[in-house]
Amino acid sequence: MIDVRLAGRYRLESEIGAGGMTGVWQAVDEVLERPVAVKILHRHLLSNQVFCDRFRKEALAAGALIHPNIVSVYDTGQHDEAPYVVMEYVAGGSLARRLVHGPLPSGEVAAIGADVCEALGYAHRVGVVHRDLKPDNILVSESGQVKVTDFAVAGAALGGDLTATGALLGTLSFLAPEVLEGGEPDPAADLYALGVVLFKALTGRSPRVAGMDLGTSAGKPRPQPAHPRDFRPEVPRDLDAAVARALSANPAERFADAAEFGRVLRSVAQARPARTAVSSAPAPPPPRTHLPAPAPPTPGDSISFVRSEGRWLAPVVLLVLVAIAVVIGVLQLSGKVTIIGGGGGSTAAPAANPTVSQVALHPGGTLKPNPPAGDPYEHQDQVALAFDGNPSTSWSTQWYPTPVFGGLRDGVGIYGDAGQPVALKRIEVDTALPGWTAAIKTSDDGQTWSAPGPSATVDAQHSFDVSALGLHRYWMVWITNLVSGPNGYQASIAEIKAFH
Repeated sequence: MIDVRLAGRYRLESEIGAGGMTGVWQAVDEVLERPVAVKILHRHLLSNQVFCDRFRKEALAAGALIHPNIVSVYDTGQHDEAPYVVMEYVAGGSLARRLVHGPLPSGEVAAIGADVCEALGYAHRVGVVHRDLKPDNILVSESGQVKVTDFAVAGAALGGDLTATGALLGTLSFLAPEVLEGGEPDPAADLYALGVVLFKALTGRSPRVAGMDLGTSAGKPRPQPAHPRDFRPEVPRDLDAAVARALSANPAERFADAAEFGRVLRSVAQARPARTAVSSAPAPPPPRTHLPAPAPPTPGDSISFVRSEGRWLAPVVLLVLVAIAVVIGVLQLSGKVTIIGGGGGSTAAPAANPTVSQVALHPGGTLKPNPPAGDPYEHQDQVALAFDGNPSTSWSTQWYPTPVFGGLRDGVGIYGDAGQPVALKRIEVDTALPGWTAAIKTSDDGQTWSAPGPSATVDAQHSFDVSALGLHRYWMVWITNLVSGPNGYQASIAEIKAFH
């Protein structure tokens, strides 16, 4: 338990995030008795005046933005020579954290995007460009309210050029083509970044990986934007068209402003509510046609029926029973009918062949040996796509320069969680990029993994026999050799299915 108070009132409780420049802490404002978030510049950057200026400008820019969809800045200061910013604490989490579990419903994505447009539209009207929009900087509260945070580079709009050093600020995959080519970020670049965010929220992948591959070192994408429907056909056409328009390489072909983009997204969200309430009550029975109930028979009717029909009905019933008995006896003597429980002469019915049923595997994670600093996973945000039952979505490895991972590691893996130890018979892997090599690993705790089983070259629909591997909770597809693709070497998995 730490005991640090900033300015004698902000008590730090726990670190809840960290970036390249700052650490973010959950804290308590002991004067106003409310939770807050505190962003503190990393100490190793204190000697860098450019970063210190950027941090202070961020506080000024964000502090001037008062909007329901923008995280409020409460205070700034300096502690032990490190500048800090005190902000509104949003209980819930970032959009990036939600996307770890896979793509979101189209209506929900549209609603989030419309709220972000509200924030961007306000900021643009007062002359502030975000410049660093990405899922990490979009927060969704527990009540569903969307708030944009980290107008990190926006402070430059208040004076000074923080890109004068030539460094590209922001995350590469969210930067507009004109920014990658050295242009100054503007509102149109923010709309492009939001298009990337929405594409990723709908498909689980970056549009540059999906359809705008980075070719040269300049990072200039192809002019034709990718469409979410190419990877998730159920995305509504109007939402697909809006995202593709935001991703246009030519800024003039994007939306005129955030307000126009937001109106389109809001229309989609209202036509397709983000969440549909599901009742646990049984469905009502279908309407019935009410027919008059037949009149109950009177005692006189019953007596009359027995007297009139009984003389011929009883012999007929007796003859039918005798005929049935004769037929059964003949069949039994011929061996075609077995009387169950009929004594020593009977034979047991043959047992049915045991069936193989599918086991639900939940998204687990990835294993990436010898990871570089700051990149411990192998496309962790795509893991759920390999377990979503949708063959049009997929998880993939990163691109590597050689089939054996450029000598960086001996393999990478993606694994599922059965929820409890289970003995499987086979694991099926579907891929749209066949030809790579893999084996199966197992684990009981998700940390310590077995040696890989027999290796095989994976075809479009490949089945691994795992009947001899025993009882385990976690099952991994361990990839050891990649296949050639447009940007190097890679493997991709559309679906992982388990059977016992």
